[in-house]
Amino acid sequence: MRYWKVLVGFSLSFSILSAHAAECDAATSFVEGYYESLSANKTDEVLEKWYSPPPEKRELLRELVPNIEFARLEKTKLVSCVKNKATVMVDVVVKPNDGKEEHWKGNINLMGAKNEWKIDKMDLKKGKSVAKKKKTDDADATDETAEQ
Repeated sequence: MRYWKVLVGFSLSFSILSAHAAECDAATSFVEGYYESLSANKTDEVLEKWYSPPPEKRELLRELVPNIEFARLEKTKLVSCVKNKATVMVDVVVKPNDGKEEHWKGNINLMGAKNEWKIDKMDLKKGKSVAKKKKTDDADATDETAEQ
């Protein structure tokens, strides 16, 4: 009987931890879906992925989303996930229809709302992408090798 209680307790704990892990795994997929919607110019889907964007951000997104040629994620990484909050690091290239590619890097903070993730805040800064930096680093290494 004692073993039964231990086994049931272990199974229950494992189930709870597994459910939490599945939610955390979904955080990165959620962010990837956000950029897929952005790249496909699906304004309503982009807006629905935000927890509570202020009216001025809603209007800005309504103007910007249809004018995106593409948004390409170069890297995502789950930084943290605790209860109903997660942080996902992104390195993304965005190209407006009438402009040059822009590289953005930083964190996207998510909140759990009604069993799904929503964007609470984005803290992205313009910068070089991971892939472009790696190419530059490789070129620098080649230059150093050539000099020797």
